[in-house]
Amino acid sequence: MNWYLAVLKNYADFSGRARRKEYWMFVLFNIIFLIVAMILDNVLGTAIEGVGYGLFYILYSLAVLIPGLAVLVRRLHDVGKSGWMILIALIPIIGAIWLLVLMVIDSNPDENEYGPNPKEVTFISNKKPIINEMGFEHKRNNMSRINKLEEAIKEFDLKYTNEKSKNVIVLDAVDEKYLVYHKKKNLRFDSDEKPLLVLNPKKSFTLTWGFTYFVITNKYIHFALLKRSFFTSLFFLKEKPDRIKLESVDSFQIGEHDSCFGTAYIGHDLRINNQTLGLVRLGFSMFYDDKALNYINELSQYLFDNGLLSNPPKEFIWQ
Repeated sequence: MNWYLAVLKNYADFSGRARRKEYWMFVLFNIIFLIVAMILDNVLGTAIEGVGYGLFYILYSLAVLIPGLAVLVRRLHDVGKSGWMILIALIPIIGAIWLLVLMVIDSNPDENEYGPNPKEVTFISNKKPIINEMGFEHKRNNMSRINKLEEAIKEFDLKYTNEKSKNVIVLDAVDEKYLVYHKKKNLRFDSDEKPLLVLNPKKSFTLTWGFTYFVITNKYIHFALLKRSFFTSLFFLKEKPDRIKLESVDSFQIGEHDSCFGTAYIGHDLRINNQTLGLVRLGFSMFYDDKALNYINELSQYLFDNGLLSNPPKEFIWQ
């Protein structure tokens, strides 16, 4: 209901962006209220004969016409399209289908010409951060901090008080048995590489073709991801496995999640240096592992607080 009211408050605001949830929650409540208005018309005798609706339906439709158009334009902005794209609906059949596709695809992950990602806000940890307990200072030279990474992860893991995820393995707990499926998916280590954190350590019996991973070592961040695409919800489209040198990493985090028409879980944005690279799954079920999400993002915040990362993570609104 809050999303519906938010659209009404921005009655004639055709600027900025509107995320999928804002648009579709408005549509949902709009349909409910239209049905209620139609029922009132028939109960109170104000319905037009042979039509099924009347005064209440028409008055309500006129009242929400402007905010409905405004949120539609902002939704187009959110995917990087001009508001004038609304006119594509005038093309018979194909236009309506294409407009529907634009309404269901996810937001542009970063700021675009119409404004910042509406899902993104400054990260505020709900726990008191452990700041500079190891005497680290913020430095711009990431290379000089790599040797301290293992120590930092160990300190963080010892101090982490929330429930830990079975889908995240760190440090000495990392064993070859937890990397078997990753290596089948083209994970390769250099001879002097040591894995420090492994996401999704076990093979899923129900989901193998959509398998993803995220691995931090003493030299690289390795990842195999799904494409950030509307069609991934149908075909599990994959990105090519890749890796980034630690000295090139200023920040990392798990960002906003994506789902198939708001139902089955697909994956979360993996963001490195504030760029979305693709979708990584947190666990293997239809619902994501929030313990894994919290652990990785709290670790990122901790590394920033202690000078091992140059930029803090950001919090995304999961509602």
